[in-house]
Amino acid sequence: MMTETSSSQQEPVHVATEEVTDAKVAEAVGSAEPAAVEPSAGAEEPDQRTASRLKQIVVISLMVILLIATVFVVALNPPSGSQPVSRASEAQFSLGRKVMLLAPGNTEAAQLLRYAPFLEGMQPVRYKLYIQENNRYDKGNPVRTEFRADVIIRHGIPGNPRSIYISLDEKSVDIHVYDGETERVIADLGTMFNGIILESRLDSVSGMSRFVPNVEINPQIGRVLYILSDVLRYAWTGLPEQAVGVGGGWQVLDDTNEAAGETVRVIAALKPEFVEMKLEHLTRKMIDGEGNAVLRFLRKNAQDSYEGQYVGEFKGQLRTTLDHGAEGKGTHELAFSLRFGQWEVPKEG
Repeated sequence: MMTETSSSQQEPVHVATEEVTDAKVAEAVGSAEPAAVEPSAGAEEPDQRTASRLKQIVVISLMVILLIATVFVVALNPPSGSQPVSRASEAQFSLGRKVMLLAPGNTEAAQLLRYAPFLEGMQPVRYKLYIQENNRYDKGNPVRTEFRADVIIRHGIPGNPRSIYISLDEKSVDIHVYDGETERVIADLGTMFNGIILESRLDSVSGMSRFVPNVEINPQIGRVLYILSDVLRYAWTGLPEQAVGVGGGWQVLDDTNEAAGETVRVIAALKPEFVEMKLEHLTRKMIDGEGNAVLRFLRKNAQDSYEGQYVGEFKGQLRTTLDHGAEGKGTHELAFSLRFGQWEVPKEG
């Protein structure tokens, strides 16, 4: 359910230069006064010196023309990693969410909840992500994974207001894997995320779509990005079309992976300062995992709790029972925290 670290968009380079023509070459050659040289047996004749000077000017002119051509090629076709290329069709960014208002809450102060888009020209937004995953089996040692990284979100495809790119700052990636009490060191793991950009869609009501990576990824990295995408998708969960006030709530049924028999149900309740969420993971319509989460929006002031509709914090935990085959059944626990780390307003002009 994935797809687009942090790649910065390369600014076009403009080179001011004067056009080189045959007339100017001839003018330069004709205006060049040969220096006075004492005659000697090895000295060049005047015609030879003129021919040599002409060759030099032609070579320099060709170099300038090639430089200009290179600049324009780079400006029009940035190098790999400077501007991601979409590898997915719109059909791959499925939302698969059904939202139903359960209670309107305080109707006198009800408001429409809407996510603000990541606009073109806006500086990237940086979030601090922490995930702890525990797997316990009937047989064998428990396995614990701790993951920390900076998540960078920015506008995606030019001209598409819903398109977003998500990447990890590879310098911030910190992963520890423990098999029982023994830590399994993974060398150079941060560099494995370099150049990987997840592409997604952010709808003001439906929230965040599934993710599609812009490059081929190995299974281990894919597993981490799968968990990352789950956390992000439910930080931008579905919102009700209707206005809702404090005390109200709604249900989100996500059947994006229904073909695999998997759905997720979210019951959200609007509190004075946050959204309280109950999570249920269902396999073939049977609940096999439950959890809780809290979603906070950035605030402008105490009277306007949801100004801007930018996610400020999302944290919670999920506990699931899984069948690991030969290793037996076990419990899977996931604790997560996504916190806003930096915000910059769009550049003016």
